[in-house]
Order: sequence, then structure tokens, then C-alpha cells
Amino acid sequence: MTEGIPVLVCLRVHEDTISSVVPGSTQGECDKCAHKVWISRSGQQMMAQEEVRVRCLECTNEEVPTWGPDQEVRAVTGAREEISEYLKSLLFPRKSDEPL
Repeated sequence: MTEGIPVLVCLRVHEDTISSVVPGSTQGECDKCAHKVWISRSGQQMMAQEEVRVRCLECTNEEVPTWGPDQEVRAVTGAREEISEYLKSLLFPRKSDEPL
């Protein structure tokens, strides 16, 4: 991990998982492997406020063993609310032709 630059961990884009995407998410790209990823609204806000490295979960999992004991890990502001909204969407799924 690049010292001092936060990593925004994102899920990879898969066509079969569109219904599990947090509403308001947009597509971005992993800095390491260039795979398309979903960036939530809170992640987009974080990117607008500070420099971040966008990483897919798979690349992040490869890097975690190299992190030192002082590595800072924090939740993205607003993530809790987005997760709550996502869980509600599981109970009341959107139609496949509705925008995210």
C-alpha cells in the first residue's frame, strides 16, 4: 500500500450481480489490475475530498498480508447508511430496467 494514501476497497463488476449493487454506485477501475469495480456514493464522496487508491477486493486481499501493524483501516463515512439501504433493497428488489 502506498504510504499515506487511503485505499478505497470496491467489489468487482460482474453482470450477474447487478441486483446486489448499492444504489447510486458508479463504475470505476481498480488501480492495480484495471478490473471494473463498483464505487458507492460514499466512496465517490471520499474520492472528491481526498486522494485515494481504488482497489478491488481481490487485489486488496493480496496486499493485506504485507501491511504493517500501524496500517490505518477506517470505514468510509456514510457506508453504514448505504448498507442499510442495500439491505432494504433485498427485501424490496428493484426491477431490472430501473436505474441504480
